[in-house]
Amino acid sequence: MLVALLVLLLLAASAAALHFQRAAGRESRIAASRQLAALSEQFHGKRPRESMLLAAAAWRAAETTEARSALLSTQLQQYRGALTAGSAVRDVAFSPDGSRFATAEADGAVRVWNTRTRQPVATPPAERHLQGAMAVAFSPDGRLLASAGQDETIRLWDAATGQAVGEPLGEAFSEPPDSALVMEFFQRAGTVYDLAFSPDGKTIATAQADGQIEIWDVAAREQRGQALGDIAGESIHGIAFNRDGTLMASAGADKTVRLWQVAQRRQLGQPLRGHRDGVRAVAFGPDGKQVASAGDDGAVLIWDVAAHRRAGDPIAASSVDPVTDVGFSPDGRFLASASTDRTIRVWDVETRQQLGPALRSHVDATLGVAFSPDGATIASASADHDVTFWAATPAATPDLLPIFGIAFDPGGTLLAAGGVASTIGLWDVASRRASGEPLAGHRGAVYDVAFSPDGTLLASAGQDATVRLWDVRTRRQRGSPLLGHQGSVRALAFSPDGSQLVSGGDDGTLRLWDPGTGASVGEPIETSHDFHHEGAQPVVNAEFSRDGRTIVTSADGVAADLGVQFWSMRTFEAVRKPLAEYTGHVWTATFSPDGTHLVTGGRDQQVRLWDAETHQPVGGPLAGHTDTIMTSAFLPGSDVLATAGLDSTVRLWSLGGRPQGRAVLSGYEGWFNTVAASPDGHTIGASGGGPSRAWRVFLWETDEVLVLDQLCRNVGTDLTDAEAAQYLSGLDFDSACGRAR
Repeated sequence: MLVALLVLLLLAASAAALHFQRAAGRESRIAASRQLAALSEQFHGKRPRESMLLAAAAWRAAETTEARSALLSTQLQQYRGALTAGSAVRDVAFSPDGSRFATAEADGAVRVWNTRTRQPVATPPAERHLQGAMAVAFSPDGRLLASAGQDETIRLWDAATGQAVGEPLGEAFSEPPDSALVMEFFQRAGTVYDLAFSPDGKTIATAQADGQIEIWDVAAREQRGQALGDIAGESIHGIAFNRDGTLMASAGADKTVRLWQVAQRRQLGQPLRGHRDGVRAVAFGPDGKQVASAGDDGAVLIWDVAAHRRAGDPIAASSVDPVTDVGFSPDGRFLASASTDRTIRVWDVETRQQLGPALRSHVDATLGVAFSPDGATIASASADHDVTFWAATPAATPDLLPIFGIAFDPGGTLLAAGGVASTIGLWDVASRRASGEPLAGHRGAVYDVAFSPDGTLLASAGQDATVRLWDVRTRRQRGSPLLGHQGSVRALAFSPDGSQLVSGGDDGTLRLWDPGTGASVGEPIETSHDFHHEGAQPVVNAEFSRDGRTIVTSADGVAADLGVQFWSMRTFEAVRKPLAEYTGHVWTATFSPDGTHLVTGGRDQQVRLWDAETHQPVGGPLAGHTDTIMTSAFLPGSDVLATAGLDSTVRLWSLGGRPQGRAVLSGYEGWFNTVAASPDGHTIGASGGGPSRAWRVFLWETDEVLVLDQLCRNVGTDLTDAEAAQYLSGLDFDSACGRAR
């Protein structure tokens, strides 16, 4: 009996020890997860590779709120992996079809790489520039690669194999039938800084240290005519052809940009002056109407070719450091610049605004930059031996004018956005690309948009006091504008069955419409009158309850006991139950998916949960935002709420059981003013911008498994052994992405 009792006590003690051991292990993993997430946030935007991998490791350690925040926030990071060459990389260029790219390296090597695998297409050949390679360029047909070097040579390579063929020093070379022409020219006048193929591929122009531009006939394997330039002995650092080959632009150490008529072989007009120091690089826009130049003065200038003068204000691409390269996106909307300050910056050509933060990962001067032919990727070359790849834009639509309303269609494939532009843009959610032309009709800003439950109609509310209905399939306006409001219309919502549409606006009224006929239903509801306001209070938010029997509205920042109102769809009268004992200023109010609760947010920076029937508070307020909450939306079919505001964050909250924060989506430095969730709850969209920021709709995937998989594919590598030892010590795994190193 005593033995049995001792055995039981021993087993109990062992079980307790195991329990405490497991509890200690869980606590240790939670602590490690939070620490890794904090490091990920610390490295965000500075050391993107480590930031992303540490977020993955944090999630693997424990699924904490901090780890989820770090993981989901990586979606705004534009880093897409890197490769390391044998020496400093001075230039990078993509082939016309984007399947390959080439690098010019300081040790004289010229390499061709497979874009998909990021591996060299062949072992670097024995042939190389005797001194450093300076620049590379593919021929328009993609068969040849040309390189320029400090050894005074131009070399041509077979772009498919990366091999140089033929004798150097300009010896005759007969082109075999149907083969790539490969040859080498010797330049006798000093370092060749840059080169460019003409659009027809028949000639190559070179920019040289002696201030001359030489043009070479590719077929004849000889220089064509006399050199151009001889700019008082000042070096020419950059050269570019326009799209039809009639003009060239050159970048000079004499602080000028010059245009040259190719056929006449003479300078066009006077030099273009504006830089305060030497000019490093030039690039023509795709339409040939503009030239961009990068200077040692830290500025990027854009020139109007026809007017022969600067177009608009300078772009301050760096405060003090030289800008080493510049390039247009294929559609001409964006401009990328590289600088010795180790950054890449992307600019909107029309507005001259920088798109997002500077892209940082290099640890030495960034020397070259290039867009991929599809415009989706930017490659940067650096003195740190790396070529780094970036998504050309964040996980968002291209930049827009300020946006006021967004909505997903019921299928989750389309996103509608309306704003200052007076049009409604439709975007493919998967590709982030425009889906057809914008819907035009409003005169003035578009303040809100809403899809009908069956997805056949899109409603829009405008500054022109109209509501308009659009056929989603044909992209045409259906019928005439819906008239009645006496001012801007700011809020729209379809009833759950799609039989009614409600609108609210600056005149303080709610109006109901039959979407099928466009007819007004009943008399307008005077929202302000019912509470004896002096003057109308603009209705900025309106939403049906899930059963369609009630509409909740919020006014323009008015105290909640007056500004949040409930309206019976049976009587069209106010339900006189203001939110109990709360007078905070509310900007957003939304029903939970099951209709049992209402959530509000506003100037007090807190999320509040209310009983939808009694209007009594449920639990205490949820704190986290540090500025006004402007907008909110539930993820369909869940208890997860998304809120966004002026503190540059989108926050997720779990409101089931004990309400608590779920994640903070950070990494953007502007305001958020509207948020929406896709019907399947997998995607959150939020429009963001500000006085000095271009406006965009940012999109986040919410499934952590999918985000983790995409993150690991984007980075392409894992933590090194040294990094794993540093960051993952004490954990039972040594790989952020679970792959062999």
